[in-house]
Amino acid sequence: MCSYASQGVIETAAAAGGAVRRAQSLRKALAPPQLLRWLSSLLLLAVLTAPGLLGCCRDLVTGESFFCLGELSVAEEVELGAAVAPSFLAQSGGRYPDLDLGAYLREIVVTKLAPRTHRPELPWSFDIVNSSQPNAFALPGGKVFITRGLLARLETEGQFAHLMGHELGHICHRHALRGQGRSALFDLLLGIIIIGTAERQVLQTGPDDPLLVTSTAGAIGNLAFLPFDRGQELESDQRGIDYALAAGYDPREGRKTFEMFLRIKREAGQRETVFDELFNTHPLDERRIDEIDDYIAERHPAIAAGQRHELIASRPEFENQIGRLRQADEVYARLDTARALIGDARKRKNQSPLDSAEEILRGCARDLPQHARFPVALAVVAMERKNPADALRHLDRACALDPQLFEARFFRGVVYRETMKWDSAREELLAAHELFPMSPFPSFLLGEVCERLEDPAEAAKWYRAAIDVAPAGSEVERRARARLRDLRHAA
Repeated sequence: MCSYASQGVIETAAAAGGAVRRAQSLRKALAPPQLLRWLSSLLLLAVLTAPGLLGCCRDLVTGESFFCLGELSVAEEVELGAAVAPSFLAQSGGRYPDLDLGAYLREIVVTKLAPRTHRPELPWSFDIVNSSQPNAFALPGGKVFITRGLLARLETEGQFAHLMGHELGHICHRHALRGQGRSALFDLLLGIIIIGTAERQVLQTGPDDPLLVTSTAGAIGNLAFLPFDRGQELESDQRGIDYALAAGYDPREGRKTFEMFLRIKREAGQRETVFDELFNTHPLDERRIDEIDDYIAERHPAIAAGQRHELIASRPEFENQIGRLRQADEVYARLDTARALIGDARKRKNQSPLDSAEEILRGCARDLPQHARFPVALAVVAMERKNPADALRHLDRACALDPQLFEARFFRGVVYRETMKWDSAREELLAAHELFPMSPFPSFLLGEVCERLEDPAEAAKWYRAAIDVAPAGSEVERRARARLRDLRHAA
């Protein structure tokens, strides 16, 4: 039997906007935020008058049923994750370009851990995203991610195995499908990508702002965490223990992740209190450490007693791989500094900080010559100096290194647009849109370019696409609506 808590039903329905029922059309244009809010009200009315619309989903680990807004098939879960993943990667700086490290860790996740989960049949995948923020997250259907910033802070392979087992646990339990009085899944994922705190400020600028992408790339922070509740987090901690152990790792290493988070908080002068847990969806790190210890002691007393000596805590290859990443992470810290200097130059309307930023970035590019984000940042400096030739030279280098990097393709489209090379601009902006379909900026600029190419019907299509995914009230939405009005009047 599926248990319906009336308040949870009403809250979830009010936030849902029919999102789960749109899972089969995720690759089509999305409804604008105003329409989503209107649909939310309609759905609430429908729930109150026709309870039969509500559905039961099943936890594929425990077998228990839970409230949801319509059951998703496995194929729909996979489609949902596939639809959202490109935008997740694009807004976080793309894939980290160390192929050896990616292959090593992918083998752990996809080959060792995933087959030992409760859903081995899923098309599991793993990627490192090139963000300095310490984070890990999972999308429905089997897509698992960890950031460069979190990897650089890990100490052992067993710690990594538990952390990834935790993310696999969220997918196996289908936690993202549960009605928790928040928003339905697709709207939630869309909000994470385009309406986060960091991007909300940037979205008030124009769509041709050269700082647009570098202001948000890599800044996923806590936005990438789906807001699972405390029980779900603790449940996934247990799955992390189970899956890591089944793959031959010492699950006691898992406590080191939360010890690390505690250490970071204390270094920042933060202290956990009981009030933090009352007003936070995640349990306290100290509690999670205790829960891990208790679960291992109860379920695996031989491990707790230190009698399973064959289990892997770490291996030299992991230490070597992560050591190389830590060195690169220090270089990316300099990129973050340079980006702050570029922002300072913009804010103060004084180009002198650009000299320091350029010097830092040239050093970064020398230290990591195969990493595309440094020439992209050098291109931004050139764009700030109104030097499109230098910007294009850096962007050509970035695209040669990583043709799938959204920042590089987007900015190359911007430079071609500024230099009135309309066909080249359209080609690059189309590529950028494919890489980040939930961003309104490539769509808006494609509308402008199509106007220049004297194709008003195509321009209108792209302006509508920008409006569909732009947050309500943002500058890009306002300008897209204005261009649509002008096109209608001209017709």
